[in-house]
Amino acid sequence: MHTSYSCWGNAFRLALCLIAAAGSGCGRGERVFTANGKVTYPDGTPLTGAQVEFHSLANPLVIGRGDVDKDGKFRLSTFSSGDGALEGDHEVAVHPPLGMGDRDLTPNPPNVIDEKFEDFARSGLKFTVTEDESKNYFEIVVTKPAKPVKEAPARKVEFGLK
Repeated sequence: MHTSYSCWGNAFRLALCLIAAAGSGCGRGERVFTANGKVTYPDGTPLTGAQVEFHSLANPLVIGRGDVDKDGKFRLSTFSSGDGALEGDHEVAVHPPLGMGDRDLTPNPPNVIDEKFEDFARSGLKFTVTEDESKNYFEIVVTKPAKPVKEAPARKVEFGLK
């Protein structure tokens, strides 16, 4: 019985994703351009293992995402791997690296960036993706938390069927 609920739940989530993609303007002339960059602290040290998200202001249902590598570099993906981000203005959020705990209860590493960077509205990060891809390299500077670093509480992460 649990399996049937899981299957229906996954089918429902897939249907929602398809509806969101259909309503997002994909295939209706919205243009995506290559966009990448680097995330560092003010001293130039790269932030590694994080994720960057570009939230389109023109189409709020569409978010470009990129994983930050060991050198602090990222490449955005919106509809397919490495395709970039929608043309136009974006609010940007940076999410710190997740821990590598077990599948259901992933302990987070200590906070490595100020929590404001995890919120599009509070991060203060705004960038414009243009047709001129030479202008789509974005340098993002994040700061560490103001308070002493403590172990963050564990966060439940779901990966689908169990």
